[in-house]
Amino acid sequence: MYALRPKEGISSEFVLYTLLDKRFTEFAISVSARSGIPKINRDELSQFSFAVPPADEQVAIASALKDIDDLIASLDALIAKKRDIKQAAMQQLLTGKTRLPGFATTPMTNSAIGNLPSDWEVRPLGSLGDPVIGLTYRPVDVRETGTLVLRSSNVQDGVLAFDNNVFVDPEVASRALVAKGDILICVRNGSRALIGKCAMISDEAEGMAFGAFMSVFRSPHSDFLFHQFQSNIIQRQIHEHLGATINQITNASLRSFQVPFPVSAEERGAIVTILSDMDAELTGLTVKLSKLNMVREGMMQQLLTGRIRLV
Repeated sequence: MYALRPKEGISSEFVLYTLLDKRFTEFAISVSARSGIPKINRDELSQFSFAVPPADEQVAIASALKDIDDLIASLDALIAKKRDIKQAAMQQLLTGKTRLPGFATTPMTNSAIGNLPSDWEVRPLGSLGDPVIGLTYRPVDVRETGTLVLRSSNVQDGVLAFDNNVFVDPEVASRALVAKGDILICVRNGSRALIGKCAMISDEAEGMAFGAFMSVFRSPHSDFLFHQFQSNIIQRQIHEHLGATINQITNASLRSFQVPFPVSAEERGAIVTILSDMDAELTGLTVKLSKLNMVREGMMQQLLTGRIRLV
């Protein structure tokens, strides 16, 4: 670590944002690549040059960037709070501890997975649907274009993301295609923390392939079970079944997982509506956050190079 003390007339906050800009990141990466050990020394650091506006403009630029950073931090905190609220709602609604208006409040009874309403069932996932293992493909099957193969990197925060994609020959992909309503699950990965993350297959993703480290769970009750997969109910069972040395969940294990299951289709639908509305709100906030981050990046590019002047 180095302590950098700006000279008189140079704003520390302005220098900080300059060092956070991607131009400095690119410089540091290029310099550190010169040796076998990634590092940057004082002499190399001193070689980095950047535009320095008058002192009052430095302060104005730093203030503008801090304002958007504060806005991003506030939205980040709101998203975290909303996720906590949803997690608490799932814990209450998916176990029957809280019953929605219009549905009977019956005595709680002990079950293999904890106390549940007496008019609910405990069902193994295998009785509600079936898991399907993903596609094994070879490097020679990969194409610049073709059928997209969904992998763990395509599942982010419970939704599908398409920032890091792999395509294969359509004929190869046809062996394992997803359908709308499938629940895509990461069942094998080098990182134990990624096992069990999941997303629902939408219209947009229907007909894509999925990789061998993934499974899809197909069920007529997938709208309800998707929220169970995101809850502690299934996630706890997933981590209990992980091998000591192999980060993998088998299809047999998935079929054996037990979930609380309201007998009433109307009650299941009401629970899905509440939780899906929460998901939609979270998605909207996440999109807003992504746009703010892009605005921030654009501001840094414009303000730190003098393309836009504030004073």
